[in-house]
This record gives sequence, structure tokens and C-alpha cells, in this order.
Amino acid sequence: VVDVIVRDPATGATLQWGWAGLEAPKAASLSGLRPNASVYREGDSTLVTVVQGQVDVTAANGHAQADVDAVGRSVRVSAGEQLRVRAGLLAASPTRVDVQRSTAWLRRELAFEQQPLAAVAAEFNRYGAVPIEIETPALRTLRVSGVFAADDTDSFIVFLRSLEGVGVEV
Repeated sequence: VVDVIVRDPATGATLQWGWAGLEAPKAASLSGLRPNASVYREGDSTLVTVVQGQVDVTAANGHAQADVDAVGRSVRVSAGEQLRVRAGLLAASPTRVDVQRSTAWLRRELAFEQQPLAAVAAEFNRYGAVPIEIETPALRTLRVSGVFAADDTDSFIVFLRSLEGVGVEV
């Protein structure tokens, strides 16, 4: 199932990105192409972030035609911008983003700015062998900012223990 097609408008080079279950990758980098971009799966969305150059993004879907965005419609995404594709539908236009934060995963880092702890834990769970569970409902909405090593859950636990009112069991 192809979800997104990213094309370099200068050369015509394309990357078809998608998934057909749990075996598919969660992210890809186009750093070898002239435009430097990342394609990242986040929940039910795919995020295309352009670091330099520009790409044209087209939604595609292996399911019923009704699930696909306007046939042939694409959105140009330039350096410093990100486009979200959700359920085969393209956002109307790209948004400006902090490229360093949006592509932190390429450096095996997780970067958050005022994100709910539930979302932060879910992102750590993508990379870690031991899942992080938040049992207290009020803590799920606690806003967290920081940059963490994706493969260093221990340092994240130390950070959590430093927060007032947060208890951690390992």
C-alpha cells in the first residue's frame, strides 16, 4: 500500500512511501537525493519534511479510490516546511517547522516542545525495547520539552524522576 509519493521536481526522481502492516519501516530519509527530505510515520499520518531544496508530494492509496485525495493533486514542499498526509488526504498547504526538531530522529534523537507526556512516551516506545506506560491519567497531559537520545530510556527515566509529582517504577 503506497501512502505518499515524493518527487524531486528538478530531476523527476521519486520515492514511494507506504506500509502494509507492521513489517513496514516507520521512517525514511531522502538525503541521497538532491532535495534533502525525511518521510516519517506518526500515528495515522505521514509527515514529509524538507531540509533543503523542494519536493512535490502526492497522496496515493492502494484502497478504494474514494479514500484518495483529488487525483493527480500534489503539493510542493520547500526547505523548512512540512506536509502532513492523513488517510490518503494531503493537507492544503505545508507548514513552517523547526527542521532540526522535526528531523531529530535522523540523529537518533527525540526532540519535544511542550508535548503531552503520553505522546513523548509513545515516541520512546517506537525505539525502546521496554515500553513506557503512564498509569496516572493526569500525567498523560503533562507538557514536556527536551531532547533525548532515542535509545537511552534510562536518561529519560532520570528526567521523569526529576519532575515534581512524578513517580517512576522500573
